[in-house]
Amino acid sequence: MIVIHRDNPAPLIESLFGRIRDERMADLPFLNPRIEVAAVGFTRHGPEWRGILVAPWVIALMLLPATDEWTPPPPRQRAFRTYPAGTFAFLANEEEEIGTYLSCPLISDLRLFPDHSTAIATAHQCLLLLDQPLNNPPPPQEPPSRSRRRFFLLGC
Repeated sequence: MIVIHRDNPAPLIESLFGRIRDERMADLPFLNPRIEVAAVGFTRHGPEWRGILVAPWVIALMLLPATDEWTPPPPRQRAFRTYPAGTFAFLANEEEEIGTYLSCPLISDLRLFPDHSTAIATAHQCLLLLDQPLNNPPPPQEPPSRSRRRFFLLGC
């Protein structure tokens, strides 16, 4: 079910995943009780909304439809989006309150996060890095020749 979100879906996402936390995820051992649900940085990018879901169990990049031109992948198939930082694979999900959306988990174990503000700062940093080109790694250097290596190690 496609629901076109003409307005920013962040409040709907926070409400939905807050209920999921309380009803479906309650008392699961991998939840971080110091992390709240937050929809971070949702902005329009072409035919979709893009932002980060922060929840006690995940930090995930989410895409939701903003126009009729948005099309999800067929069932059980991934959708790919390419950003300056690289290509990311998304899976389609559906919830009655927000309809079909795409999700790409970025961090799936939040138990090590000390607090909610650290998780939010991480989500903001993820959004910034998404639009930054990958740095080209320096080319591998030739290993030193045996004689040079021997000179430095043995002094001869």
